[in-house]
Amino acid sequence: MNLKDLLQYSKNLTVLYVEDDISKEVTAKLLEEIFAIVDIASDGLDGLSKYNEYYQTHNLFYDVVISDINMPKMNGVELSKNIFEINDKQELVIVSAYNDPRNLIDLLNIGVSSFIQKPMSFENTIKTLTKVCQDIYNSNIVKQYNENMKEQNEDLTDSNQLLEKKVSERTQDLENLLYNDKLTGLKSYYSLMKNIDDSALSIFFVVNLDSFHNINNLYGFKNSNSLLYQFAQCLNIFNSTLDYNLYRVYADEFVLFKEIDDNYYLQSYEKDLFKLISTIKEYNFTVNDRDSIDLNATIGLSIAEKNPYVSAGMALRHAKKHRLNYVIYNNTLDLSSSINDVLKWSPRLKTAIENDMILTAFQPIVDKEENVLKFEVLMRVGEKANESFNIISPYEFLEPSKKTKHYNSMMAILIEKSFITMYNRKEDFSINLSYEDIYNRTLINIIKENLTRFKKIGSRLIIEILETESIEDLEIMQKFVTEFRKFGVRIAIDDFGTGHSNFSNIIAIEPDYIKIDGSFIKNIHNDAKAYTIVKGIISASKELNIKTIAEFVHNKEVFDVLVELGIDEFQGYYFSEPLLNI
Repeated sequence: MNLKDLLQYSKNLTVLYVEDDISKEVTAKLLEEIFAIVDIASDGLDGLSKYNEYYQTHNLFYDVVISDINMPKMNGVELSKNIFEINDKQELVIVSAYNDPRNLIDLLNIGVSSFIQKPMSFENTIKTLTKVCQDIYNSNIVKQYNENMKEQNEDLTDSNQLLEKKVSERTQDLENLLYNDKLTGLKSYYSLMKNIDDSALSIFFVVNLDSFHNINNLYGFKNSNSLLYQFAQCLNIFNSTLDYNLYRVYADEFVLFKEIDDNYYLQSYEKDLFKLISTIKEYNFTVNDRDSIDLNATIGLSIAEKNPYVSAGMALRHAKKHRLNYVIYNNTLDLSSSINDVLKWSPRLKTAIENDMILTAFQPIVDKEENVLKFEVLMRVGEKANESFNIISPYEFLEPSKKTKHYNSMMAILIEKSFITMYNRKEDFSINLSYEDIYNRTLINIIKENLTRFKKIGSRLIIEILETESIEDLEIMQKFVTEFRKFGVRIAIDDFGTGHSNFSNIIAIEPDYIKIDGSFIKNIHNDAKAYTIVKGIISASKELNIKTIAEFVHNKEVFDVLVELGIDEFQGYYFSEPLLNI
């Protein structure tokens, strides 16, 4: 990006510049060389007044508002909120020193996406303004094109047969745009609504990309759009020997469906389902045209149901809520995968409990000198197969165990074994509880009984709360935290940064630790956006006197970056895998 690129987009644009710093005059002169009109406000309150005055005078909004984040009377966050209430399509650029992550998070939550870092370098300023002005320029071209099309269509109403033919051709083009997704080449939501017949039997997949909002924030719209296109290509590969209709119905949501008849072989859906999961897993998704990235999806499936889109959507939401890879909406099907899982795992888990095969694994958490401070306790299941002995990950058995009567028994064993192991050691240790576990009074009483039995161990126990984005009742969570702090127990928030995790929950729960989600950690040594987000979380945590723990530290490069950023504690395979014996 250079100044020449910027000038071709900015020469006719108007700007409101809001800044209280004494250096604003220098920046204002630069802006006056770039934009047609530049008005200056001395603080947020003055900026809001000038914004309203300009609209009342010209019946137009400023094309761009550039504002500092920290100002007297009204800061950049409040100014942005007020402006978005007046004009939710306003282009806003915030100037920030990245030293107030809470304000930055507030700005991201209300929709601000363009930032210039202080001190304002010429290169960074020009690059950001070029992107904003190019978006406005492109939007104006589309608007002008639509206005021209409207005028042409009005003229064509009274024209001859040749013009009527052109109208027909243009109508066809518009239908193509309406019924086909331009980005992916798949059919659109409107095409689905036109083609679907609720009275016909069908097999219907709704596929939603996991945490795509985070990917969007990390890698930007260009890379996100590229991933959506790649995902469509992945679906085409899956469908190369099948006959599903493929649709992109929403930003990160896709549909696959086909009609079936009475001769449809019922088990075929299972083969197609696992082929789809395998195809997604094996596809090489990339960002920045070179770097590989894992792209996962959750699937809702409806078979021979009335209103299949509705029932598959309900299955998808259930899968999302319970963190399942897929859910089938059909309680009467004996071949339902979820039922199969329960039937398969129930006797195996019963055998594991009876044979003392519910195992505890301990993964070390270290300080920056790599001294072991504590252990995270993880559950494993041991299973004898012929002459071998297999260790099974919770990824396979945890969800089925919750659908049986075995979950509380397994957790009771895990808690007791971990307390016995750690009672005569000096290190702290942590156990994981989900939001659903906190509602489980049987499980809560098991923990309290062991805290009473093993005197003083509570001061070394940390409870890691999972799934913070699904917290629906903070009052219940606060009561739980208060109840266990009486035993000296400390609280950690796990997987912070995913979903809807936010600092409002953090402030309400008042944890001792934040464990930053591994998706931000694993590539932090070569991903500038992940670096910036983690830096902001660390800064905010220090202000709140909360210690930070980085998960998924898998090599020295990542570790060195995290040490430099000021992370307090570290966990990952670079130090140690989970250990069955300590």
